[in-house]
Amino acid sequence: MKDQLFRTIQYCLCSIFFIFCGISVTGCGRVAVPLPEYVTYSIQGVNQYGQVQTDVNKEALYIHCSEELKEEKLGALDALLDSMSVSASPMEGLSNGDVITFHVSYDEELLKEAHVKFQKNDFTVTVEGLSEGDLVDLFQDITIEVTGIAPYATASIVNQSSDTFFQQLPYELDVTTGFWPGDVLHVTCPVTDETLRSQYYVTLSKEKEYLVNHQDAYARSAEDVSQEFLTNIVQSSVDTLQGLAQGTQVRLMYRLTKKSNYLFQYNVEKIQNTSVASLELLTVSDENVVREDPSIPYNMLILVLSTNVANADYDADGYFIFRYDNVVLTADGTCVVDQSHPELRFICGENLEELTASLQSTYMTTYQSISLDSSSIVITQ
Repeated sequence: MKDQLFRTIQYCLCSIFFIFCGISVTGCGRVAVPLPEYVTYSIQGVNQYGQVQTDVNKEALYIHCSEELKEEKLGALDALLDSMSVSASPMEGLSNGDVITFHVSYDEELLKEAHVKFQKNDFTVTVEGLSEGDLVDLFQDITIEVTGIAPYATASIVNQSSDTFFQQLPYELDVTTGFWPGDVLHVTCPVTDETLRSQYYVTLSKEKEYLVNHQDAYARSAEDVSQEFLTNIVQSSVDTLQGLAQGTQVRLMYRLTKKSNYLFQYNVEKIQNTSVASLELLTVSDENVVREDPSIPYNMLILVLSTNVANADYDADGYFIFRYDNVVLTADGTCVVDQSHPELRFICGENLEELTASLQSTYMTTYQSISLDSSSIVITQ
């Protein structure tokens, strides 16, 4: 009787012991995960300039846990894996013998909800196997050459290296045209680490940014066009009309009114009471249209002058519309436009609506209109 009681007590104690052991190992039935086994890392470079990249192998971790979890816990497991990240310290400037500490972060509440227990959130690795080599800047002798006027300027890579190895390296530009001043161009060198190491080289970057500056560009906003430039255009246009009126080759009264009787009157004319009726910058709506046909202007400066033309006996009010194509904002911040043959740059008439419609009919594409401030412009007559 006593022996049977002893065996019963012994059996109970053993059962309690094994239950306790199971709880201590798995954490009350949780799936135990040796976390370092699911952290991947790669140490690249050469001695003194090594770099480490690291990540969590979430796919393998999911397979490991899902085999032991109930189906209702899989949603929580997905959320837990999404919350996971790993960091390493130090991450760069590594030498053989350095110790890297890895730390895995995750959401503690999701860990409990998923019924998972992580073992060893932190672990260390000693750097070894880095070969000796020289740190090089792949872009030390690389420049970007830009020609033309933005957005139709073109960019190309110029390799000025005197070293045969670097002369033969491939370089690529993300954008070769269609950029504006202030944009950033990215140059990449898709050389492999193995190729660099074969020459005992290591680099910290295979990409470099180049800021587009000191570049001519077509004007595309009111801010691009200075008041000094507009004043010069307006005064130059007025001077053109004054010169034609004072000469004997053109009869402005006839051109303005289309009345032939003015052709037979004494040709002494003048313009007076001239003012700016409107001033606008037209910019092309679709840049590709100009790219396909460069004869189409990117922008047009449209100046409408209201004036009175008079001869010895008569006078007439009317409008002169001047058109200047392709205003350019230069690299030094000044505006320029072709002003040659100003006597051929205007149309005139007494009806502004008809004139405007006539001008618009000459456009070969669609333009957006930007009103320009002419309130401060003073005309000398």
